Amino acid sequence: MRKIKYTEEIKLQIVEEVLKNKRSKKWLSKETGIDATTIRKWVRAYEENGLAGLKIRQNNHSKYDGDFKLMVVKYKLENKISSKQAAAYFNIAIKQNCIGMGEKVQKRRSRCSFQREKRPKR
Repeated sequence: MRKIKYTEEIKLQIVEEVLKNKRSKKWLSKETGIDATTIRKWVRAYEENGLAGLKIRQNNHSKYDGDFKLMVVKYKLENKISSKQAAAYFNIAIKQNCIGMGEKVQKRRSRCSFQREKRPKR
């Protein structure tokens, strides 16, 4: 079954119904036909990241280079935010695992960047 994509405007309308008009997620689900779990995710994303949390993710299976991954990880660490928040900031799908791969690249580079001291000869 193909996943239905909703526009940012529709997501925002639903979120505002929950937050401003105090509509229940269950009631909205029955009225709109949108699953209550989906509505719950939109509300959480909006509360954590504002409008950026409702943006439609680019899921074109693009490959991210190591520099981009490191930039995302560096931003995440410097700002002490979660992977979800970093993904929302850079508008990337967490499923693409850019952040996790970036952390691996960062560890690999840091291991290679220091010089091992040579053992003294006997």
